[in-house]
Amino acid sequence: MEKKETFRFGVMGAGNISNKFCDAAEKTEEVCVTAVAARSEERAREFAEKYEIHTYYGNYEEMLQKEKLDGVYIGVVTGMHVQLTELCIRYGIPVLCEKALTGSSEEAERIFKLAEEKKIFVMEGVWSLFLPANRKAREWLREGRIGKLAVSNVEIGFTAPKNKENRYFNKEAGGGAALDLLIYALALTMYFCGEDWKEEQIQVIYNEDQVDVTEHVILRYEEHLSFMTATYLANVDERLELTGSEGKIMIRHPHYADQIVLYDGQGKLIEQYSDQVTENGFVYEIKEMVDCVRNGKTESSIVPHRMTLECAKIFDRIVRVSSTEQSVGIKVGGF
Repeated sequence: MEKKETFRFGVMGAGNISNKFCDAAEKTEEVCVTAVAARSEERAREFAEKYEIHTYYGNYEEMLQKEKLDGVYIGVVTGMHVQLTELCIRYGIPVLCEKALTGSSEEAERIFKLAEEKKIFVMEGVWSLFLPANRKAREWLREGRIGKLAVSNVEIGFTAPKNKENRYFNKEAGGGAALDLLIYALALTMYFCGEDWKEEQIQVIYNEDQVDVTEHVILRYEEHLSFMTATYLANVDERLELTGSEGKIMIRHPHYADQIVLYDGQGKLIEQYSDQVTENGFVYEIKEMVDCVRNGKTESSIVPHRMTLECAKIFDRIVRVSSTEQSVGIKVGGF
């Protein structure tokens, strides 16, 4: 059997999330990181030394110009995701961009149109959807283990450090709970329930700088309701519950899930699943990208373009509420 050539990644960004990506790449067969670029050449050099990466750059475009890459992982601040994704596409290089890819449906449509025109793979890095625990939960749901789905509920949140310059509250850098946390809740809901809801309701709380700090979203599907809450204001009981006519599936910390539990209609424990294998969940999305690119695909079936676009449409409404101060948006005091 012919051995496949090593898939060569370039990494944009030298922060914490890029560290996690490179650790995953080291654990993935037939994959290597051959170059890294950051806004600071010194940071890029230190990062390259840490992971024994051959070349480093203090300019993102220079890396694309000089390196022969099979794909790029974008791990910079959210506010730069769109610009760098489009740059990679124009250079003909497949992209795995950390979530949220964009907070605007107009930007999402533009990116995916360009990717389709140039036949370049693009995927938003919602790694949670690839985790074995979440995949097992979807398997249970599709097998009818809880009967007919009636309600889904996701809560994700924590008390974020109150600093206007950090990634949570810096609006220019793409801060806010929607692009950081609600993206998980929305993507997981679509992963389990699909993208064909009939109606949506959104409640938002903003701080004095008009950064969104809490969201509550309700999606009305044909025969069930889905509730999502994301917040920077409290350490919530992070969980995802799928409740049906004959039982319930519960997932603790669904955005990095490793255990799920199945109950019957009377609340009796029926089955548990524990992921004893995963060391770094980014491995799964890396494998997905490599497989898709090698098979000539422009999108993933697990994180399809439509999922990213539908999330962006929700983000449109959150931004619009903020700018027009409609009644659905509720302001709270600052720090």
